[in-house]
Amino acid sequence: MEQGDGWAQVDLLARPAAVLPGGRPRRELDLRAARVLLAQDHSVRQVADRLGLPRATLQRRLREAGIPTGPGGPEPQGAEAA
Repeated sequence: MEQGDGWAQVDLLARPAAVLPGGRPRRELDLRAARVLLAQDHSVRQVADRLGLPRATLQRRLREAGIPTGPGGPEPQGAEAA
């Protein structure tokens, strides 16, 4: 590249890894709505379809939030343990 051609030379490899952009942006997700639907005995697949998300994205985000998706699913908010 010649100098003075109007382009700035950028060496991306010289930047720290923490500064480099990477991956897709995270999807917006209403975990409250997902939790309510799961508590109403909807399957993860049904909830994902209703929220317009891939099933794997919903499962990963629920796992990251510590919301169980196994048998019985999450308890409705405000439910007391018997």
